[in-house]
Amino acid sequence: MRKAGIASWILILLLFGSVASYSSTAVVQSRRCTLTIRNNSGRDFYRLHLSWSGDKDWGPNLLQTPLRPGMSFDRVVVPAQYDLLLVDGKETPCIVRGVRVVNDMSQPVTDSHCQGGD
Repeated sequence: MRKAGIASWILILLLFGSVASYSSTAVVQSRRCTLTIRNNSGRDFYRLHLSWSGDKDWGPNLLQTPLRPGMSFDRVVVPAQYDLLLVDGKETPCIVRGVRVVNDMSQPVTDSHCQGGD
C-alpha cells in the first residue's frame, strides 16, 4: 500500500513538472521584445533587412523612409539571434551578425559594419 502511495506522488510530481516546463516554454515563445536599430554611422540607409542568424534569406525591406544618421528604427521580435543587413545609397551593404535579443535592446550600426566603406 505504501509503495502505491509513493508511486502516485511521484507520478503527480512528474506530471506537474512537465506542465510547468511546457508552460514556461510557451511563455518564452509568446514573449516579444523591441529591437531598436540605431544608425550611428555617417550614412543614410535606404534598406533594412532582418533575418534569423544563419538564414540565407534576408526577408523584405523594413524601411519606408531613409534611416539617417542619429535616427533609430524599432522592430518587435521574438527572443532569438538575428543578423541585420542595411544598405546605403551607394548599395554598400552594412551587416551586423549575431544580435542576440532576449529583452528590449538597442543595436548600433556603425561605419565599421560596412564593406568597402569610408
